[in-house]
Amino acid sequence: NAIEYAFVLCPSGGIGSQHLPPKISGTNLECVEPADLKSSSDNGQEKEQLLEALRQSKGNQSETARRLGVSRVTIWKRMKKYGITTADL
Repeated sequence: NAIEYAFVLCPSGGIGSQHLPPKISGTNLECVEPADLKSSSDNGQEKEQLLEALRQSKGNQSETARRLGVSRVTIWKRMKKYGITTADL
């Protein structure tokens, strides 16, 4: 499960300790440097990129995942994170 979790968080390149669940890697979320966290402007850009890709693929999550180079589960999680529904497209 931990490897699958890391794979979802790491869409490209090798899996590092930062991609493993905190329980496994021994890190604590409180110990993460603020520079390592995405800023709200990055989140806004990520949301807009996701919305554009969803529109281009007519709401097809699998096609959107291929376009963005991530897994379909990542698309689903990001849609949930940003409250995006197919009605928003």
